[in-house]
Amino acid sequence: MPSLLTSSSIPQLALCPFDNPEADLILRSSDSHPTDYRVFKLLLSLSSPFFSVLFTLPQPKASKYSSSKVIQDEIPVVQMAEDREVLDILLGFCYPLSAHSLPSFSSLAILQRVADASLKFEMDGILRHVRQELVSPRFLETQPIRVYALAYHYGWVEEMKLAARDTLRHSMPGPYVPELKGVSPAAYHRLQQYHRLCGEVAESRVLIQQVAIAPDDDWIWSTCRSCPGISTPCMMGSTNRAGKGSRPVNSVVYVRKWWSDWLHETAAQFRARPRGDCARNIPIMAKAVARAGGCPTCGKVAKGELESFAGALSAQVEKDLYSIELDLGIDE
Repeated sequence: MPSLLTSSSIPQLALCPFDNPEADLILRSSDSHPTDYRVFKLLLSLSSPFFSVLFTLPQPKASKYSSSKVIQDEIPVVQMAEDREVLDILLGFCYPLSAHSLPSFSSLAILQRVADASLKFEMDGILRHVRQELVSPRFLETQPIRVYALAYHYGWVEEMKLAARDTLRHSMPGPYVPELKGVSPAAYHRLQQYHRLCGEVAESRVLIQQVAIAPDDDWIWSTCRSCPGISTPCMMGSTNRAGKGSRPVNSVVYVRKWWSDWLHETAAQFRARPRGDCARNIPIMAKAVARAGGCPTCGKVAKGELESFAGALSAQVEKDLYSIELDLGIDE
């Protein structure tokens, strides 16, 4: 709650547009060296029901007995609990773009503080923008655990789900972040369970490729007989990629060992970080292509075929993962 000025420090004047001499209100920051924001009640009223109601209350009048802590230049002064960093952003959203550029968040820490102020002052429009920024790629892709924890703190369900999806880019459990203090053990356990389930599904999708090979498949790792291979059972009937017909069920086929090794190494990557792009892991693919390069048959086409296969596998894994929902539990 804002309160009357109590600081004895001499304030500095905020930068344009918060230095307008025609302003009818001064908001003073809570910094040890405070900053005065000369603002207009109308703009604050339009942005905040809280301020709209506040301005209907009796305001202090300037007189020879008025304290400079309450009145300055015949304008009411309100001491804010927020510091300059928060007020710069919060008030910036209240002004039109013609007067002030759209504020940005330098970190999740400042985003959280602005969210708290927006909730306090009932600035729903600003809060909607904060929610959008929380799940912007620059935060979501690099700090998904922190995003998940903040979304949980505010009860933002859709943002929690988006953050959970992006935790799949990283191994779990990840590094500790302070925001986890506000997350219940049950909610964090469900997030870990979601990550584990996605890893198992992605790993299974990869490993099943070896038993889904048909005798008449024309991938190079199925047709080559020039380099070491391993036998593998094929368990399901289906047509090959060229549509040449169905294969026998419960038969045995041979695949090249370099491809089988790539498949198992890729499956391990999916188990730890279940995202479709794991199929295109460059070092693992390069190692497989190098192994295939020792074969005069595989070496010519291994890179292109492996990239094509990995692209299709990546799409299938992503499809599988999208079908898995984060269990938010009854206490959410």
